[in-house]
Amino acid sequence: MRRALGVALSIAIASGLATSNAAAQTTDRERAEVHFEQARRHVQAGRCDLALEEFRLSIDFEPTSVGARLNLGDCYVTLGRLPEAFRQYKEAEANAVLRNDARVDAARRSAADIEAKLVRVLLRDPEPVVAGLVVSVDGASAGTRPWAIAVTPGKPHTLEAAAPDGRKWRSEVDGKAGDVVRLDIALAEPAHGSGADAAASGGASSSSLATWGLVVGAVGIAGLVTGAVSGALASSARSDLADAVNGDPRCSGGYPHAQCDPAAEARLRPIQDRAFVESTVSTIAFIAGGVLLAGGVVMYVLAPSSAAPGGAQKSAASRVRIRIGASGALEGSF
Repeated sequence: MRRALGVALSIAIASGLATSNAAAQTTDRERAEVHFEQARRHVQAGRCDLALEEFRLSIDFEPTSVGARLNLGDCYVTLGRLPEAFRQYKEAEANAVLRNDARVDAARRSAADIEAKLVRVLLRDPEPVVAGLVVSVDGASAGTRPWAIAVTPGKPHTLEAAAPDGRKWRSEVDGKAGDVVRLDIALAEPAHGSGADAAASGGASSSSLATWGLVVGAVGIAGLVTGAVSGALASSARSDLADAVNGDPRCSGGYPHAQCDPAAEARLRPIQDRAFVESTVSTIAFIAGGVLLAGGVVMYVLAPSSAAPGGAQKSAASRVRIRIGASGALEGSF
């Protein structure tokens, strides 16, 4: 009993799936027919330009259609886009063979008529055949294998192929109407830049290193100047502090070992703080400036000489001018 129930259930599920698939296929076919009829109305109105998209949509829903591709090819002919018409006629021919459609001869004749006005390109696959190979003509996809490629005569056209692993191929083709050009797709590893590009890149990198050396060195000089100025201010503050301590009767002993009462210390504290801050700034600026200046010199020296500016340009580029305040100026060169 259970076995019979299981068999019946399996049959019901299979029937349901088959019905669902049939319904989906019917739906796609109906949609294809709707777009096809809309495209035909555009054609009858003399608007092949509007019919193109409707024919394409019809083919999307029924890729093996023969009629939609034949009509799309006719529209391309009307619009003077012969290479695209040739491709559609060849696709229609292949679909007609696949479906045993009587229009195979009509598709073949239409393709032959167009081919006589174009340059036919026959591509031979690389060995071994590469799955997922993408071929384009003048930047537009050439579709899938077997590629139906024809180009207009009298001007060069670019053919490219790209493999999923990054290998590429590129060639140019030209000819006169009726010519047949055979090309082998020879995939090559992607180039990592020509010698000129590498030299330019190296030159730019070297120039950048030299430039940064100048910048870092200039900042280092600015740090040294700041340290010198802060040191002078700190010295002045200590001198003021010594005069204040030595001249205050509430302090016993001489600066810097004097002992002062709290009231005197309160009066002297702002001068002490100013001297401490200026001294600290001076010390930090001297250390940082020295390190940066040394680093800038090293960067500039290590930059390849070919990238360094030459002659008068080098002299002009390597001069550094730093202004301190409104009147001070320091000028030097590396």
